[in-house]
Amino acid sequence: MGENFKKKMTIQNRLRLIEIVSVLGMILIALVAILTSNRINQASTVIADYWMPAVIAAEEWKTETSNYRIAEYNHALSEDSEEMGRLDEEIRLQQEQLGQAMENYGERYVGTPAEKELYDSVLELWGQYLIHSEAVLESSREGRQQEALELLSGDSQKIFNEINSSLSDMAVEKQQGAQGASEEGNQLFRRLIEWKVILILALAIALSVLVVSLIRGIAVPLGKVVSGVQSVAAGTLSVHLECEGDKEIQDMASAVNGLASSLKTMADDEKRVLQEIREGNLDVSPYEDSAYRGDFAAILYELEALKTRLKEQENKKEA
Repeated sequence: MGENFKKKMTIQNRLRLIEIVSVLGMILIALVAILTSNRINQASTVIADYWMPAVIAAEEWKTETSNYRIAEYNHALSEDSEEMGRLDEEIRLQQEQLGQAMENYGERYVGTPAEKELYDSVLELWGQYLIHSEAVLESSREGRQQEALELLSGDSQKIFNEINSSLSDMAVEKQQGAQGASEEGNQLFRRLIEWKVILILALAIALSVLVVSLIRGIAVPLGKVVSGVQSVAAGTLSVHLECEGDKEIQDMASAVNGLASSLKTMADDEKRVLQEIREGNLDVSPYEDSAYRGDFAAILYELEALKTRLKEQENKKEA
């Protein structure tokens, strides 16, 4: 099977194989680059569309709770009814905004069970805080500012600190998620570089093997053919080349062998004929007609003509 394959292998087929390997290798490299780049883009999109907005939302939530508490302190410190009314409206709006922010955060940024547990804990703490907040505001409206301030410094302060701590944990968790997604993108990029290097090296090795095979299939056998032709040109007609290499080289070697064999046959045949004629045998035959093909046929005709003239001269002498 290997010998048959070798016989069928031609220079043209080797060049086509090199072309196919090159094209397939480049396509494979391009596909790996496209697929990996797509995954890197997805990781970047997740960071931009999910993790970073989640971090910002957690920080804004924390800021809004601090603003709410500041409004509570302002209310407790205020003794002007108009100012209290304005602060009551401000606090009401802040409660609505915080409630909407909490709901949006839960819908968009809470995914894992751990996140859900932390989120529910913050909601529960916020519910408890609002109960204390209502008591603070009620005392403030009734002119009991000192009592309101004491309430703010008691359990209300403790719950507020727990809320801030939980919101900080949520922000840190999202930051870690963003860092994880960023690291995944970096790993994908490194993997892309590694795969590119591996595929390029593999392609280079494959092409090198094919090129070396092509050179060995051409250069070495062709050198033998050239040497054989030079020997024939120098008059050495006993040349016989081994038919190695690709089919074209084998055909060339076979043609050189055929040429050398034909020339040797004609040379031997002419030598024999001339020896016979020199010894007086003008009826020498037969010739190796198969060797006298194409332009070499003229040699056969001249030998026949020479024999005929010599016979005529011999007949004249006898007459």
